[in-house]
Amino acid sequence: MKLRSLLCILIWVLAITMGNAQTLPAGRITNWQKAGLSDTLPEYGNVVNIMNHGAVADGVTSNNIAFSNAVSALNGQPGTIYIPAGNYLFTQSINITTDSIIIRGDGINTRLLFDMNHTNENMFNIRGTISTTIFDVPNAIQRNDTALTAISVSGISNGDYILLTNNDSSIIF
Repeated sequence: MKLRSLLCILIWVLAITMGNAQTLPAGRITNWQKAGLSDTLPEYGNVVNIMNHGAVADGVTSNNIAFSNAVSALNGQPGTIYIPAGNYLFTQSINITTDSIIIRGDGINTRLLFDMNHTNENMFNIRGTISTTIFDVPNAIQRNDTALTAISVSGISNGDYILLTNNDSSIIF
């Protein structure tokens, strides 16, 4: 009788522990709707449905080529790749090398499944380039200065980031 009571208590404790193990506290849940974007998400008129490019939402058929074709259909322009509800298998990394692409699904009803045969690869590779232009600043700049004079500002727009460097060894060392 004692053994039976002990077994019932053990099962009850395990059931409560296991039931709570899969619940995230509200403070730890991440809202991925903006995915780190601090501003509002842009709405692009160019929307490409992955289904129109050969995608199969069965969770078994690879959708690598369909996704690549959907990105190509944007023709290098800003746009949205729409992935309707379903299970989409990918067997290699999704590579995005173009600026201003949004991947949008139907929330929890759109599942991207990655089976890359135990290789140590990223699911998404998002790569871009940063163009650099060098401008000469003829006058010394002091710490906490709020303005500088450049010989030319051609190519600089309001809101651009500027990286200032100094190769003067007498200041550095």
